[in-house]
Amino acid sequence: MSEMRESYERKLAEVKKIEVQLEELKKDKQVQKYLTLNDQRLELNSELLNLYRSVKKEEFSECSHIWVPISKTVDYYEGRYDIDYGCMKCGLDQRILSASNPSFLSVQDRVMYNYLLEHYAIRKGIKSHILCDFDLARAVYSKIVEYHPDIDDVTALKYFEVALDNMRDIRVNEDRKESRAKRLMLKPGFNHWGGYKN
Repeated sequence: MSEMRESYERKLAEVKKIEVQLEELKKDKQVQKYLTLNDQRLELNSELLNLYRSVKKEEFSECSHIWVPISKTVDYYEGRYDIDYGCMKCGLDQRILSASNPSFLSVQDRVMYNYLLEHYAIRKGIKSHILCDFDLARAVYSKIVEYHPDIDDVTALKYFEVALDNMRDIRVNEDRKESRAKRLMLKPGFNHWGGYKN
């Protein structure tokens, strides 16, 4: 008998032993309780996932978006450029549409991807013309809303653009930039403060 065949037979015997032991364990009350709870957990997780998808789609649909350009791709051959936008309010991010393999996206990104595929042409809301890092845009918008909870979208966009201009125009040392990033709850080492008007 070949080595491969012997290895196969050994593994098969091990699997059968384990299956017998598992069947014995299933008779134990605690193990039965564990298995029941685990089945319930899996079922609830499935329901939660479906509810999450519905909640996010509703959130995206009901948002009166404030779009900010978050990436600009230049095609020198054709002499044009493409701009991807993100919504500072709900987090929609058009860059997700360029995912090379959507099946590898996280659950959250997959929901956004599917929503944008269905509603790509819809551009309701207002738009900034200042290219900005998306994390920075969302953080600044979050602070504006925190200090002015009843602010309307047009005014919030103006405040955002003024804040971004101030961040770019006022020179500060690296310690101040680090402190600013912490106040905005950005990732440690954040250093994407630049942006320019299209």
